[in-house]
Amino acid sequence: MLETMLNQFPPLEQEAFRETCLRNGVAPDGFTVTAVEDDAGAVPARGRSISVRFGREVRQYDGSQSAQWTVDFEDDLRSRVFG
Repeated sequence: MLETMLNQFPPLEQEAFRETCLRNGVAPDGFTVTAVEDDAGAVPARGRSISVRFGREVRQYDGSQSAQWTVDFEDDLRSRVFG
């Protein structure tokens, strides 16, 4: 497994996360975002999981479709999952 931090994500994915936060009135820097890729480099790819932490709250998102996970993250922001 390979773990990466948000600053190692593709630039478009980093920007999608930042825009989602700002659109919902929260500071992107308050979150810890990591990705874990199962068997990185395996063919076929086995999957990618995104973890978003804010304080004690941690949510997991399917990151296998690039920035698509930010849609589910935004749903959680709107539902006040992160406070």
